[in-house]
Amino acid sequence: MQWRGDDEFDELAGAGGAHVDPDLVDQDRHELSKHSESIRRHVDKQLAHFEALKSDATIPTFADLDVAIDALGSTFRKYARLLTGADRPVMKPMPQYDWLAPFAVAQPDRRAHYLFTHTW
Repeated sequence: MQWRGDDEFDELAGAGGAHVDPDLVDQDRHELSKHSESIRRHVDKQLAHFEALKSDATIPTFADLDVAIDALGSTFRKYARLLTGADRPVMKPMPQYDWLAPFAVAQPDRRAHYLFTHTW
């Protein structure tokens, strides 16, 4: 199994390299920042530290969010493989519970409660 870890390391450090090239890490950080900048700016200004929305403010789209999530996922996969040797080929959310269950339960009829408690 060591050969698998060596192969993962060699992808980032070069064959027989002693360490990962810091320029490669900086490039990955720059790419991740570039793809997520609009989302980060919006979250910082509008959610974390609420500021009034300016008329010329650019609101990120769902396409911007998709690009940022994809960039984060690919960067995560690259370095997770390096650090743990495990790959996560599918980066999709997995519901941890039955999210449809609340829709399978009948809601109480509020009209009946009203009829029996209302004074005529």
